Amino acid sequence: VFSNSYALYDHRERVGRLFVSQMEHKRLEVRDTAAYAVSVFIHSGYLPVTEEFIKEFISACASDSLPLRHSGVL
Repeated sequence: VFSNSYALYDHRERVGRLFVSQMEHKRLEVRDTAAYAVSVFIHSGYLPVTEEFIKEFISACASDSLPLRHSGVL
């Protein structure tokens, strides 16, 4: 995806949602890799950080579900 980010520019929100959803995966390796990808997308400016985006992670941190809470922390 990184090398094709210019081709997927019009689908940034969908790509972002795909990776954010994988941050809640039951396997730690998947969550870790998805968090890295989201971090790169944010730092490169591909994904904007909005209030809604921040609130989503804050609410995930308060979840009782361990994978969901871990996704908020990542």
